[in-house]
Amino acid sequence: MALGSAVALALGGCGGTSSSGSLTEVDGVRVKSTIDRPGLYDVDINGIDCDVTIGEGNTIQRLLITGVGNTVRIPASAKVERIEFTGSKNTVFVPKGFKTQVDGVGSNNHIKEL
Repeated sequence: MALGSAVALALGGCGGTSSSGSLTEVDGVRVKSTIDRPGLYDVDINGIDCDVTIGEGNTIQRLLITGVGNTVRIPASAKVERIEFTGSKNTVFVPKGFKTQVDGVGSNNHIKEL
């Protein structure tokens, strides 16, 4: 039983958010992250069951979601030029009337207006 708990703790929240140049990556299992960067940048989410919030006023050139079961929240003041899906069961929440280009569909991915 103790070993099972240790494995569950080790897997819960594994991975994280890292930035290199103009790319921010979210990788791991059940990572909760707010990305807040100045300037134009790309975001790559390749984790599983991650919860990602884009910071107010951020400008993203490309939001690539290759993982599974991730949730992304984009505030009204943020700009996302392009969202690309290649993963599955991901949901991106955007404000009503949000405009962006969407490429790729992956499998069972959704953009939902709030």
